[in-house]
Amino acid sequence: FAYLMSIVTDKGAVRPARLLIFMALLLWIINVRLFSYVPLLLLFFVIHPSKIAPSRADYLKVASGFLVVTAVLTGFFDLVYLPRAADSSPDPSAIDASSQVRFVLNNPWEFVEASYNTLRLWGEGLFREGIAVFGWIDYTLGYAPYYIAVFLGGVLVHSTVQRDEALLRPNQILFLLAAVLLTAASLFFSLYAVWTPVGKDTIDGLQGRYFLGLLPFAIVCLS
Repeated sequence: FAYLMSIVTDKGAVRPARLLIFMALLLWIINVRLFSYVPLLLLFFVIHPSKIAPSRADYLKVASGFLVVTAVLTGFFDLVYLPRAADSSPDPSAIDASSQVRFVLNNPWEFVEASYNTLRLWGEGLFREGIAVFGWIDYTLGYAPYYIAVFLGGVLVHSTVQRDEALLRPNQILFLLAAVLLTAASLFFSLYAVWTPVGKDTIDGLQGRYFLGLLPFAIVCLS
């Protein structure tokens, strides 16, 4: 986030070393949790092409090279580690990722309903997990720290909006928004595939902290 905002706010083209660091960070982030964070690659397109290369042809070379290298490395890691993704699930015998994916393709509305049910039943817990819980059993605090965190978050959003400047064009904002929303949806889908019994009406394994990294990007979208 820091590198992206620094590149967006700087005048002129981004230095090659800084661009390489940003691309390496994106590559690392999308492989932290297998394919869940792949939509964050869209953050690359939040940077205006003129900052990356002087001509459209040069920009296409840089962008395509980055995407190809990232796809190859990410595909390799997924092939190596994805088959073992359900090893630590509560009941591996009831988990079948390929069958779950086929179930979603044949019954997409069932996945939407499962996502809604998860938010309806466990949304408060996910929200608290994004602020503070402790231990394997997710021991929660009293109500006061959560209200304080929400208040401070509101102050942060208000301050950001009050002091904002128009730095992104509509298509760049669209890529930023798509990165946030598609990553959130991907987290739901990935846990449905590798942690939830086939056809279950809720999604198991979600943690509030998985969404925490999206918060600063969402604040920029709001501003």
